[in-house]
Amino acid sequence: MIAEKALAVWSRKPGFWERLICQLLLGRLLDNLTQQLKQWRYQVAEVDKLAANAKTLLKQDTGDPLETQALASAITIYQRCTKILHDDRISRVIKQYQEELQRRQQFLNLVTQAQSQAANRFYKNAITVYREAEKLYSTESLQQAIAVSVAQVQQEEIYDAAFQKVQQAESEGRLQAAIALLKNALTNTISL
Repeated sequence: MIAEKALAVWSRKPGFWERLICQLLLGRLLDNLTQQLKQWRYQVAEVDKLAANAKTLLKQDTGDPLETQALASAITIYQRCTKILHDDRISRVIKQYQEELQRRQQFLNLVTQAQSQAANRFYKNAITVYREAEKLYSTESLQQAIAVSVAQVQQEEIYDAAFQKVQQAESEGRLQAAIALLKNALTNTISL
C-alpha cells in the first residue's frame, strides 16, 4: 500500500520541473518501485489462486478420520503459498490443519493397532485401544468394532467360567458331569 501511495503521488501528470527533479533525485528508484509493485501483485494473485485450490480440496474433505488425502494435499498447497508470500493467516491455517491431520493419523494408528489386537484374539486389549481412538473420534464403524470385541470378551468369560466348572467336576471325580458341562459350554460358545 505504501508503494501504491508513493506511485500515485508521482504519477499525477507531473509538470516539466517535477519530472526533472524526480529524474535527478530518484533516478531509477521510481521505476524499480513500480516493477516491485507489479511483482508483488503477481505474487498475491498466485497465492490467491493456490489458496482457492486448497479451499476447494478442503470442501471435498468429508471429515472422515480415516481419510487424510484431501487434508494433506491442502496443507501442501498452503505451504507453497508461504514460500511465495509470507502471511500469518496462512501460517495459522497450516498449523490448524496440521493438528487435524495429526489427530487423524493418530486415530488411524490406534484403530490399526486395535484391529491387530482383535485379530490376535486379545479382545480386552483391543477394547482398550479402541476406547483411546474413541477419545479422538467416535465413528459408527468404531462403535461396531467395540461392540464385537465386547461380545467376544463376554463369550470368553462364559467359556472360562464353564471351563473352571469342568475342571472342578473332573477333579472331584465326576467325569460324566465334566464331559456334559464341557459339551454344553462348547455348544453355547459356538452358537454365540
